[in-house]
Amino acid sequence: MTGYFSAHSTVAKGLALAGVLTGLLAVSAVRGHDFWLEVDPAAGTPAKPEERVLHLRMGEGFVMEEERPLLKDVVSRFDFYADRKGRRDLLAAGQEGQTPVAKLPTEPGSCLVVMDRRERQITLDHDKFNRYLADEGQDAVLAQRTRLGQSDAEGHEVYTRYLKALVPGADPLSTLPNTLYKRRMGQRLEILLQNNPGRLPANRKLTVKVLFDGEPLVGAKVFAYRHPATGTGATTPPVAGATLTAVTSGQGLADFKLDQPGVWLVRLSHMRAGPDRKTNPNGAWESFWGAYSFVARDAPAGGTVATPPPKTGVAGSGEEK
Repeated sequence: MTGYFSAHSTVAKGLALAGVLTGLLAVSAVRGHDFWLEVDPAAGTPAKPEERVLHLRMGEGFVMEEERPLLKDVVSRFDFYADRKGRRDLLAAGQEGQTPVAKLPTEPGSCLVVMDRRERQITLDHDKFNRYLADEGQDAVLAQRTRLGQSDAEGHEVYTRYLKALVPGADPLSTLPNTLYKRRMGQRLEILLQNNPGRLPANRKLTVKVLFDGEPLVGAKVFAYRHPATGTGATTPPVAGATLTAVTSGQGLADFKLDQPGVWLVRLSHMRAGPDRKTNPNGAWESFWGAYSFVARDAPAGGTVATPPPKTGVAGSGEEK
């Protein structure tokens, strides 16, 4: 879920700059924190032969604010899949508190990492909760709160995260058959890429499918972010790159036209009334968060592939585990 409560500790450290930070506080108070998995797309290739490492990052708009360690008590599943070698349990292999969260073997073809995080709870004041719902496109929840006269009530929420990262193979021209990018992994909220991001068509159209409890999720707002290190728009410190949005169809499909190759993140949230709201109008809402990072490359033409972007990151702070 998001870190709408995280801004206070950050702003408090700069009270001496209160005149400057007043406006920043108003903005950051309604911003959330995404979690995502990310790997340096060039690592493990002839240009950078070192072992690949996997990062768990927290931030907003695909701009990292903090790298998070492996905390086993908040992770229920952490698996690495290589197309011809099956599953590797990264949770069992990892050490508590390690950063980055995993070291990955180098494979010729693309691989997939899946992380499911355990249920957590949060309570937000009515103003932050309503603005966060609006930002996430949760119009049905906003409407229900209005209909029940709860627009001025605190928002109680139980949330769970489901993360994926598609790891590029060491050989970007590999012709090994590999459909891990669209293979179902049994996540409760699951994002599936419908075409190979490593071989985008000329129009760079990417289609994603969203499932909830194994069924297409209809009418969900989906976001796609281009990594700020990608392309000529890269800045130091990085700022958000391209941001695209789409709404899922009756088949749970959403289309994006990526403006350029590079590292991308697709994410969404889905919210509904929790079980206790059946008997308690002030009970908690349930939310489910999905995030899928991958490297997008144009399809080979004349034996060449777009060069992957460099790895970057900025340090920051946050409160969620």
